[in-house]
Amino acid sequence: MKKLKLVLLIGLMAVSMGLYGCGDDGSNGLAGADGAAGDTGPAGPVTATNEACTVCHSTGKIADIEYTHAVEVRTAEATINDVAVDTTGGVTDGNVVVLFSVTAGTFDPTTAAFTLAQLVPGTGGDASHFESYTARARTKDATVAPIIQGYYEKAITVGGASPVDLEVGTLDDLGSGNWSYTFGLINANVDGDITSDMNDAVNVSSVGGAFDASTVDTYPNAVTYDASLLHRVGMEFKDAYGVRNVTNAFYDFVPDGVSTPETRDIVTIDACNQCHGGERLHKGYTTQYCVTCHNTSTFNPATRFVDSTGTEVSGNNKTVALKVLVHKWHMGENLTDKDYRINAH
Repeated sequence: MKKLKLVLLIGLMAVSMGLYGCGDDGSNGLAGADGAAGDTGPAGPVTATNEACTVCHSTGKIADIEYTHAVEVRTAEATINDVAVDTTGGVTDGNVVVLFSVTAGTFDPTTAAFTLAQLVPGTGGDASHFESYTARARTKDATVAPIIQGYYEKAITVGGASPVDLEVGTLDDLGSGNWSYTFGLINANVDGDITSDMNDAVNVSSVGGAFDASTVDTYPNAVTYDASLLHRVGMEFKDAYGVRNVTNAFYDFVPDGVSTPETRDIVTIDACNQCHGGERLHKGYTTQYCVTCHNTSTFNPATRFVDSTGTEVSGNNKTVALKVLVHKWHMGENLTDKDYRINAH
């Protein structure tokens, strides 16, 4: 019995000593290697409502949701590879030639449209601004004189849908998806010669009467060529078999090849896409293309509307410069000027 008690006593002492020896666990060891990636989780819920969209896109607003977000197939795409001003001194002197490649989609040569503008430095505290070589004079109201509107030009085609005063350039197939376009520049003092400067813009109004294109050919619009300034060519496919641009090709160049003028890229299309999700805004998918038409020289071509006082007025005094147009549309009903209307909207 004494032996049993002795064994039990020794066992209890061993256990107690073992418990007493249990201090903290010590510091953690080094982290192990990352485990293998887990399986991809299920897709999250898709937001199918248009509640936020109705702030701008509902009855009486800029455009209905159904119109703004109409399904459109966008596969046509091009890259502008080079632009040069001919200085050979021959009959092509002053011609502006664009070299581009069609990189995707079905290309219908009758749908290629081009813009050309130069960036004029600001003076007296004003910001720099683009001015267009391809602008036209236009009114939609037979009682109101035309204003200057941003425009494109196209290649000469047979039976084309565009007015002949827009189909003035020359498009040449160089093979393997490569093309060249030579601007017609019919606003220039010498057609096609950018160096001859421009005093007027061709009138494209089709309203009859005193302001119709058949009555008055041109209206004043001075653009003085400066080879040391930044120039920009913009390009779009105009409804090529119902297929629109993936994006708008554009190309910046300096004609004299040596100057390093300022540029102007304030807002990118990426910022627009935060809300607009890549939708076409008017005719463009890139803001760099938009400003070649929407600049400080261009205005709304006289769409009549009833103003906030109940008076029918002309809208031809409203600028469509991009910086003004975008800010005013996004302010909407909070505008002090309740009569800023574009195409009566």
